[in-house]
Amino acid sequence: MTATKDKIKASVFLAIESYNAFQASDLQLQKNTNTILFSRTGFTPEGKLDSLGLVNLLVLVEENIKAQCNADFMLDISEIIENKENLLINLESLINYLETKV
Repeated sequence: MTATKDKIKASVFLAIESYNAFQASDLQLQKNTNTILFSRTGFTPEGKLDSLGLVNLLVLVEENIKAQCNADFMLDISEIIENKENLLINLESLINYLETKV
């Protein structure tokens, strides 16, 4: 099974469902490609993920992509964190990044 953008998006949305199951309602992420992920002063006040939340979500995304796309896949979480201002503008930018890596 190949990894298409739709399968990657579905994997990300499944990861969000898993992530949200352990979050208070005000910290839950919306399954919408415009959802802003990371919050940092000077970057965006709208994101709901702190650094630990970001890592947790990325681990869930990696696991779901492996399962849903039947891919031998490993995220370089440090690369994503170092480039979060470009890669984590919103869910769409994360999905686009993942599409180049799967």
